[in-house]
Amino acid sequence: MRAIALVSVLALSAGCAGDRKQLRQTDRAERVLGESASAYWDAVRWNDFGTAAAFIEDQQERLVWMTTQGSGADYRYQSATVLRVEVGSRHDPDGDGVVREGTAAIQITGYRLPKQLLEQRVDLQRWYEVDSGAWFLSDEAPPPPPTTP
Repeated sequence: MRAIALVSVLALSAGCAGDRKQLRQTDRAERVLGESASAYWDAVRWNDFGTAAAFIEDQQERLVWMTTQGSGADYRYQSATVLRVEVGSRHDPDGDGVVREGTAAIQITGYRLPKQLLEQRVDLQRWYEVDSGAWFLSDEAPPPPPTTP
C-alpha cells in the first residue's frame, strides 16, 4: 500500500514539474513579446525605422515597409504603451519555423499636423515567435494613424 502511495506522489510531482516548466516558458515568451513590442514602438515613435524594421522577418516586406515610412509626415506618434500581451502554446505543425503566435494590445497616442489635436486608440498587433525565441510582426506595421473627423 505504501508503494502505491509513493508511486502516486512521485507521478503527481512529475506532472506538476512539467506544468511549472510550461508556465515559466509562457511567462518568458510573454515578457519577450512585451519587450519586443515596446522596442518596436519606441523605434517608430522616434522615427528609427531601421530598428523598427528589424521586427519584420521577411527581407522583401522589410524593404517595402522601409521605403514607405515617413510618407505620413503630418502625423506624430507621441507615445505607445504595451497594455497586454497574450501568447499561445508552442507548436510548429507546418515546419515553417513559427513556434508560437501572440497578440499585443498597444495604446497609441498621437496627433496630426497642423491641428495638433491629441488622438488615442488601442490597436491589437499580431506577432509570431521563431525557433530562436525572437518575435516578429505578423501584421503590416505600423498601423495607419487614427483618422481625424
